[in-house]
Amino acid sequence: RLADDRRRGERERDWQYHRRDHDRRDRRGEGQPQHSDRRLSPPMRGAGSRDERHTSAAGGQLNAKQLSSHISNAGSADALLTLFAAHSASLNHIHAANLWNKLGKQRIERRHEEQLERLVQRTLDLVSSCDARALANVSHGVAKCGLQARVVHPLFVAVAEAAVRSGLAGFNPQAL
Repeated sequence: RLADDRRRGERERDWQYHRRDHDRRDRRGEGQPQHSDRRLSPPMRGAGSRDERHTSAAGGQLNAKQLSSHISNAGSADALLTLFAAHSASLNHIHAANLWNKLGKQRIERRHEEQLERLVQRTLDLVSSCDARALANVSHGVAKCGLQARVVHPLFVAVAEAAVRSGLAGFNPQAL
């Protein structure tokens, strides 16, 4: 009987030890989002909301790397479309694919349709320079936005033609 009591005591200590360890792990980062795919940019002096910080203070153009970063960190469809409107002339195929990828994850409203149609037109100009991954991101994002078929049909045709023209080179599970 003494041996049984000893084993029971050991099991309880083991359970309490593992429970404390588990509790400690559960409390790590308490109050912090555990699985956030958004990186927050540091606060900027004089900027209002985060979305207002997407253009430089002087209203000038961003370089390609900065624009990519701003697109990646934008938190709403409005912020993404504001970036597009401000930088459409300097938009390259990587920016377009990034915009569509992000827009596909946002709530699209009827008021966004006109700007999205302009983005479709600009993307048509850039499709020929897209690689497989960019073509996949454009296609997926456009489809998720739920625009009318008459608006997006020419873009889907151009994407399909570009993919076939490349001999489907570069298409792999990551790029699809």
